[in-house]
Amino acid sequence: MYDYSKFIGKPYDKQNFNCWHLVKEVLKDMLNIKLPELPDIDNIKPLFRLRDKAECPEIGDIVLMYLPDPNHVGVYVGGNKVLHNHDHSQGVITSHLRACERTFLKVEVYVINHSAS
Repeated sequence: MYDYSKFIGKPYDKQNFNCWHLVKEVLKDMLNIKLPELPDIDNIKPLFRLRDKAECPEIGDIVLMYLPDPNHVGVYVGGNKVLHNHDHSQGVITSHLRACERTFLKVEVYVINHSAS
């Protein structure tokens, strides 16, 4: 299991360490995958495929959250938890996947398309 504890509490910074920066850093550290600097949806979509609702999320999956547009992202870290950087006061936290589904209008889980990365 991946040890994500070094990220917990790391402060949120809109310019230098927002939710996308966290995802980039975790995936580079966890899977040696380099993502683009800016989250341009057209450049990112080919790197991932939407996980079917019947499939269980796996560690390293991307969790995209909508309000109503996709405006937040995190990484699935196992145990039904999502590592994300959303709150200015708490910094990086884990939230239960079901809590994210209650908070956001839509939540999608994407698996890394290793053939495209």
